[in-house]
Amino acid sequence: MPLTPEQIATACAAPLENVRLAWPLVAQALQDEGIDSDLCQIAAAATVAVETGKFKPIEEHGPLEYFSRYDGSRMLGNVEP
Repeated sequence: MPLTPEQIATACAAPLENVRLAWPLVAQALQDEGIDSDLCQIAAAATVAVETGKFKPIEEHGPLEYFSRYDGSRMLGNVEP
């Protein structure tokens, strides 16, 4: 059963409006990749909440070398650039 923005906002202590804006994009990406099971949705919602602080887009800073180290990193499961 798909997670609702209300469930996510409550579980993650995130502002409901932030979740309402961001979650449909995440949910669609999970569906597009065929990984939208209940557990994957829960994991994705939790990851977004932890990584962003409040389900709000963040801007990451760093030189290109910082970000390119993740491309192809098998340690992270990234097998493609």
